[in-house]
Amino acid sequence: MKRLPVEHQSQEDFQIFHIGTPPTFGIIMISKTFSPSFLLLLVAFQATSIQGGGKDDNCKLSKCSPPGVEDLCSGTDLIETARDNCVYGKRRQAGEVALCCPAGSIEDALTTLLGVESHQFPHFARVEQHEGRKVSTCGGSIYNDQWIITASHCVVDKPNHKAHDVDKFKVVLGIDLYGTKTDGEYDVEEIVVHEGSTLLDKKGGHLINDLALLKLKKKIDFGVHVKGIPLAQSGFTPLDYADHAIIVGFGKTDTLMNSQKLQKADTVIREDARQVQHGIKRKRPQGPYHYYANDTDQLLFLGGLQDDIASPSASSGDSGGPAICRGPDGNAVLCGATSLGHGTADQCEEEKTEKWCWPVTYVELSHFHDWIVAKAGDQNGVPLISEPLYGTKVGKGEYESQVHIESTDDGHKCGGTLLTRDTVVTAAHCVVKDNGKERKGLSVLYGTQSLARFKKSNKIDVEKVTVLPGFNRNPATKEKRKRIAVFSATATYDDALYENDLAVVKLKEKVNIGAQSLPQLAQPGENIDGVLATEVAFRTNKKRYGDLDKRSFNLISHEKCQKRVDRLSYKQMNVALDEDLFCGVETYSGGSLCDRELGGGLFCEDGKLCGVQAFRLCEFNVPVVYVDVAQHADWIEKQIS
Repeated sequence: MKRLPVEHQSQEDFQIFHIGTPPTFGIIMISKTFSPSFLLLLVAFQATSIQGGGKDDNCKLSKCSPPGVEDLCSGTDLIETARDNCVYGKRRQAGEVALCCPAGSIEDALTTLLGVESHQFPHFARVEQHEGRKVSTCGGSIYNDQWIITASHCVVDKPNHKAHDVDKFKVVLGIDLYGTKTDGEYDVEEIVVHEGSTLLDKKGGHLINDLALLKLKKKIDFGVHVKGIPLAQSGFTPLDYADHAIIVGFGKTDTLMNSQKLQKADTVIREDARQVQHGIKRKRPQGPYHYYANDTDQLLFLGGLQDDIASPSASSGDSGGPAICRGPDGNAVLCGATSLGHGTADQCEEEKTEKWCWPVTYVELSHFHDWIVAKAGDQNGVPLISEPLYGTKVGKGEYESQVHIESTDDGHKCGGTLLTRDTVVTAAHCVVKDNGKERKGLSVLYGTQSLARFKKSNKIDVEKVTVLPGFNRNPATKEKRKRIAVFSATATYDDALYENDLAVVKLKEKVNIGAQSLPQLAQPGENIDGVLATEVAFRTNKKRYGDLDKRSFNLISHEKCQKRVDRLSYKQMNVALDEDLFCGVETYSGGSLCDRELGGGLFCEDGKLCGVQAFRLCEFNVPVVYVDVAQHADWIEKQIS
C-alpha cells in the first residue's frame, strides 16, 4: 500500500484492459472521526481483462470486458458491471471490477467513487515516457497553446542529471478514461527543466525547484474538451481565498494496481511552517520536511493528517499533475504541481498520528510565475477555463428568500427557503431530532448575505413546525455511528440519511421582504434530469465563513444517482435512496465538500424551487442528495394555506 514517494509510475507489456496499465489517482483518506482512527484508503474501481490473472478465487470477475479499444462502443461509454466486495493478497487489496459496453447514456460511463465527470478538467495533460514496450506516466497542465507544466523528476534522467531525450515523450490531451478516444496526442519538441532543480546537481540534496516545461512540436488544437488553466499570479497565497484545493491525476490507488479512470479530490491546504518545523528542535528530527525550512516559499503542502483533520493525498503516478486553488476572483487557478511525499500508507495506518500521515508537497507555482512566463511566454489569447471554485457570493438582491435556521438547545444550524413572508421550507432533520421531537429555541435569520453581518431585528422565532409524515432516519443507515469494514480495521461514520426529510416552518411574525423575491414551487411532471441548477447555502468553513454562496450543479435522476450511491457497497454501505430524492453533481469541483449548510434551496429553470438540500457524504465523491420538491408540492401548499 505504498503511497509515497510521489513519482511517475512505470509499467510494461500493458494491454488495454489489464491491470498494469496507466496508474490511477492515489486518493488516500483518513477517517474524519479520529476515535478510533485509522487510515481509510479509498479504492478506485479497476478495469481488468476477462482472465482472472491468477487472482484469488474470492474475486469474481465479470466475463464481458471488451477485448480492445476498437470495441469500446461509442468510445467513452463504459459501464461498471461488477462491484465484488472481496480482498486478496498479503496486503488485502480490494477486488477488481470489469467494464462492459453500456446499454444507455454517458451516465453509465465508468465513474468511480473518486472519478471525474466527463471532461471536467480539460486542462489536464497526461505525460507519457515511452521506452520500447515500457511506458511511464506523469500528470501535467496545459499552460498555453504549446507548453505543458509538469514536475522535473518526470523528465530528468536521474543518473545522468539531465533531461531525457524528447523523442521518448508524448503528451495526451482530452482524456478521462485510458484507452478511449482522446482529443490529441502531441510529440515533444523541447524540455526545459528549472535550472535550480536539484536533480540536475550531481551533489544531489533534498528535492527543490521540481519544475519542468514541455514544448510541443505543434500547437494545441483547443476545443470544448481541451483548454488551458489560468496560472496563479506572483504573490498569490492559496489560504487567503480557500482552505481546500483540488488534486487530479491518474496515480496509483491503495490496491497497488492501476486504473484507467482519471481521479479527483478536494484536499486541505496545510500551513507550510507547521510542516517544516516539526521536530527541528530535537536532536533527531522526526519530521521529513524539516530540510525545507528555507524553501517554504516554493512549496505547497496538501492532504495528510493534522490536528485530527484528515484529507486525501496524491500518490505514485500523480507527479506533475495539477493542484487547483480558488483565485482572488473566485475562479479556479493552477497553484501547484505534484512533487513528492514521505512515509507509507502502512505506517500511517499503524501509527494513526500526524507523525506518519504526512501531507504531499507541491511546487507552489505562484513562486515560479515569472520564470514560467520568461520560458514559455504568456497566456494571452489562449482559451482558459473560467470556473467558479467553492462557490460564488450571491449578488445584491439575489436569493433574498434564503434564511438561516438555528436552535438554542444543541446549536444545530441549517438553511431554508421562504415561500411566503411567514413560512419556510427546509429539511426536517434541521428542525426535528431523530426521535421526532422539535428542536428547542428555533429561530430564523433572514435578509442577510453574511452571518457575520446582520440586523438583530431580522431574527424571528419559530411558532410551529410541521414535518412531512413518515420522517425517520433511513433504516439502512439507522445507527448513528455506522461501522464500515475496511481491510483489517474499522471506521466510524455518521450517515445522517433520512426518509421524508422535509418540513414547513411557521414564523411568529412576517418578514420584511417583497413578494417578488419569493420563489414558486416546481410542479409534478417537470423533468430534472440533465438540468443545470443553482444551489444556495451559507458557508460553514473558516474561509469566508457565513457568506451566502451559490454553486452550479448538473442534476441527475433518482435512478442514475442510485447507481452512483451503489458504488459504496464495496465499503459495506448499502444505501437505498427513497423515490423522492434526486442528486446533483457540481460542475467543477473535487467532489462533495461539506463546507455549507444543508436545508437550503436548489433552484431550477425559471427560478423555481425544485429541491431541498438533504444529504452529503463528504468522504466520498457521491453526488449531493436533494428532496424533490415537485413530489411534495401539494403537501407544502396545504401547510402554507
